Amino acid sequence: MPPKQLSTSPKILTIRSRIAQEAHFIISEILPAKIVSLSSVDMYDNSLAEINETSVKIVSKKHRVEDMAVQLPILISYEKEIRSIHALLRNEISELVGFCGKMRLWATLLLPRFNNGNELHEPIEGNAIEDIIAELSRIENEGFAFLDSIVQYYNTRARLETYEVQAGTRAQSCDRGT
Repeated sequence: MPPKQLSTSPKILTIRSRIAQEAHFIISEILPAKIVSLSSVDMYDNSLAEINETSVKIVSKKHRVEDMAVQLPILISYEKEIRSIHALLRNEISELVGFCGKMRLWATLLLPRFNNGNELHEPIEGNAIEDIIAELSRIENEGFAFLDSIVQYYNTRARLETYEVQAGTRAQSCDRGT
């Protein structure tokens, strides 16, 4: 006995067709354009040797705390290249994760649904679609993990710079005390 098909209203059909059109547009237009544009980006045009350079400005005179012009050692970091790369990647990955979500929704709507609960007659294409959905979910998760790693990079860098500032002030107070 063939499986029963779910009843579909005109609203559901229009939503399905809109999602299908968006998915086809993403696959045929947007993704190839993204590949070309990201392949042509020259992220390493400047010397990467400047990325890890830092300049420390140390105050040699002792100032009172009441003075508003008390200056701690200021760590000036040269991370403009990293910030620009992260900004580019953050925007592109966020957009591509959204595209993966739309394509996953479209693939989910392509799966055959059965009312009687008998899934033994599921066609082979259903398994391929499930594999595609699993792969799109994996790509989404990796995109989110990469975005989390960018946040973790800035948190770690802030902790290190805070430690450097504190270590610099400790060294200055030890030098003054002896």
